[in-house]
Amino acid sequence: MARCPAHDDNSPSLSIRRKGDGLAFKCFACGFSGTELDVIAALNGIGSLRGQDFAQVVELAEKIAGTNSSPSVTSGTKTADPPWRDKDAATLERFIDMLVVWTDRDERDRHLSRWGLRGEDAGEDVLLMPRDEYDHTNRPLQFSFFCAVCDEVSVEALNRSGIASEEPPRFLYTEHLLTTVWRTPDGQPYNLRRRILRELNQGEKTPRYVVLSNGHIGQRPSWPFGVHRLKEKPDTPVAIAEGALDALAVEAIARDQGNEILGLGLPSASDWKPEWARLLKGREVLVATDDDDAGRSAANRIRNDLERIGVEWERATPVGEGDWADALVRMRGGKR
Repeated sequence: MARCPAHDDNSPSLSIRRKGDGLAFKCFACGFSGTELDVIAALNGIGSLRGQDFAQVVELAEKIAGTNSSPSVTSGTKTADPPWRDKDAATLERFIDMLVVWTDRDERDRHLSRWGLRGEDAGEDVLLMPRDEYDHTNRPLQFSFFCAVCDEVSVEALNRSGIASEEPPRFLYTEHLLTTVWRTPDGQPYNLRRRILRELNQGEKTPRYVVLSNGHIGQRPSWPFGVHRLKEKPDTPVAIAEGALDALAVEAIARDQGNEILGLGLPSASDWKPEWARLLKGREVLVATDDDDAGRSAANRIRNDLERIGVEWERATPVGEGDWADALVRMRGGKR
């Protein structure tokens, strides 16, 4: 048995056994499991084995093993082309940069009012895709944005990243306009979560959300929404809520009451990871998942992981029915 890298393990609880040509690790205290790469990721605070995170873990593993398969350096300071994953991450980052410019702030804020949020509550990580229709000059809004993006990034790269199709050349999921940007702890954007804004018809199979993560549709975010702001505000209390908009709603409620809190949004109640508790050491934490069965179950898991590493926490739930966005709407005198 060894000490687990995913939590403060004072009593060794990590089992190690051979599996094929490698090792398999399993912690009986926090549930962490994986291979040698997962252990390296946990030891270095890396949240996933995808995209640039994966490349970083492999590089660390090569250093430990005394090997290096990284692309060789060519003349001067120019390096060889990065692997496709890194290209997809660059495509995603450029797309986000352009979406920041193309977002209609007034229209975005009008949609955000459904959740009680204002423009100042959202910042630059809640954006709005142009609508798939014509403006007053008969210009196709979304296709104009698509053409502008294609001037910067090839259609092939957009297709590979899951943002657009090549035949016909157009964005995928044209109705999913409200876009939240999920980042790594160092601020690198790695995930887009897009929400449809109209009400779904009964029996309609259109997904309410689509998730894009470094070129792969459907993968769950590997870090909470807002995690990159922990470094910016090292002493600010944290509230853990479900989803980006609820995390922003908790912040807004605290702000309206003269307090400051930093909201972290889980992708869903079931997506809490034990290793995230380490990010919150030394802080006051509000466990603010919803007050339903899934939210209470998540709160129990979060509480156990926080207590294992000595983090002080309190349970917080919205006043009245619904989630934190519902509470914010009521507080600000609106109607959802």
